[in-house]
Amino acid sequence: MNDHKNQPDKTIYPIIRPYGEYSILLQWNPEISVKTHQEILMWEFALKQNPQIMETFSSFHELLLVYQTIIRDFEVEKENILKEAKQFQSTKGILSKCIEIPVCYEKRFGYDQEDVCRLLNINEEELIMSHASREYRVFMIGFLPGFPYMGFLPEKFRIGRKSDPRKRVEAGSVGIAANMTGIYPVVSPGGWHIIASTPVPVFFPQEKVPCLLNQGDRVVFRPIEMSEYEQMAFQVSQGTFNFNSLVR
Repeated sequence: MNDHKNQPDKTIYPIIRPYGEYSILLQWNPEISVKTHQEILMWEFALKQNPQIMETFSSFHELLLVYQTIIRDFEVEKENILKEAKQFQSTKGILSKCIEIPVCYEKRFGYDQEDVCRLLNINEEELIMSHASREYRVFMIGFLPGFPYMGFLPEKFRIGRKSDPRKRVEAGSVGIAANMTGIYPVVSPGGWHIIASTPVPVFFPQEKVPCLLNQGDRVVFRPIEMSEYEQMAFQVSQGTFNFNSLVR
């Protein structure tokens, strides 16, 4: 039951293999799809209830389980994991929220817009309208703490990373690369094409829940003018910004 095939209960079963003395790795087909990703999140949700599992780490098509103690019998533990898959039907529909991210596409923020448009043979208005008119899914948090990998971009707007990465990308910068869009949570070097910026921070290292966006969340971008950007940035700096207003 662990050969990537759909079973009669509609669950997509992964390959399950040992990963060191304390961990087990679950692997689905190496593709990026909403269906597979939703299954991974449901497995993770159910398996987190196991008190023997200390941490879980999920990505586009893998889920790593880290146990409190050494795994003495892998085959027994694999069977336990498969039994817990039966809980998945009750977890559907409770794993995500929709977040509206205000974004300013002014040239002072979107300093790669001209290059992107030239490479894709489109105009800037078309780029902005397309980027802001879609709903994205957060597939993974990685590269930097709080950096959301969100898909998908339209097929014709897919572009490789910059051949010469920038040494400094500002926090809040919104970039695109391949079929994904992302938000830089902190100042960092980076190779994504920057097309906009948000005044809303997406990473809070001192908080119990440090990320504004989490895997499975749905995200939409709302274009804003510079005046609204500056107003929101001021509210954030003063601690008066209402983050609950972002939830749709």
